[in-house]
Amino acid sequence: MNILHIYHSGVGNTRLVAEQLHHYINQVCPSQLFTVENASAEAVTNSQYLILGFPTYHCQPSDSIMKFIEALPEYPEPKYAFIYTSCGLYPANTLRIFAQLCARKNIRVVYDSWYRAPATDGVLLTPGVKLFKQFPKDMTVRLQIDAKQFITRIQNTELLSYIPRFKLYGILNYPNRYFALKHKHTIYIDDSSCIACGKCICNCPQHALSFDEEKHVQFSPKPCESCLRCVHHCPVAAMSIRKNHKPKQLFDTHFYDVIQASWLNK
Repeated sequence: MNILHIYHSGVGNTRLVAEQLHHYINQVCPSQLFTVENASAEAVTNSQYLILGFPTYHCQPSDSIMKFIEALPEYPEPKYAFIYTSCGLYPANTLRIFAQLCARKNIRVVYDSWYRAPATDGVLLTPGVKLFKQFPKDMTVRLQIDAKQFITRIQNTELLSYIPRFKLYGILNYPNRYFALKHKHTIYIDDSSCIACGKCICNCPQHALSFDEEKHVQFSPKPCESCLRCVHHCPVAAMSIRKNHKPKQLFDTHFYDVIQASWLNK
């Protein structure tokens, strides 16, 4: 039994979850782990069991993971998947939306989960809120349980697939979702601080950033999916979602390395 694990991560929350799940899954059976940027349709075609992870942006799956699934063919034989999402507060109907898309490709969901994670936008707007800077204390326990539950399910002779139920509380977020999608965060670049390293441009999954003729970074809002990877990973904190405001707290690589080390020691 070989499992293909594909994830999209914006700033780093979903990457951390994916790597920890991969660690637990590999203790039971072999699995392959790829980012959605590096995954191929051929790898999906050759796999019967999938794990698909992604962040929740405004109560829906990230554009990157949706585009990846949309580009896949409809498979003649079913594939069975564990789907999960990371989110700042709650996912609403994100998993349901994604499961419905997967179903059109004959990818059947047999397990789903969601994980509260540091709020990548919330910490930029209200850096004093402690809740926005941490994972739940029982995170590793939940990940271990989910890994075992998924393995148990796919080992059964009869796999029961489903679409996650519609959550009524998700309706409360419709106004916020509408305005968030209509008026995306603007990424402001402080040219006096920017060192023109090009990291933000190379790492943008939607190619929303580019250099102009004078090598100043330019932002294009239309393709942006608001992952905020560029803001949090800028080595000189030259990017922000607030004009003339330098971020006080960033979720950089060191931030996640410290958390991951603590998880592996548990």
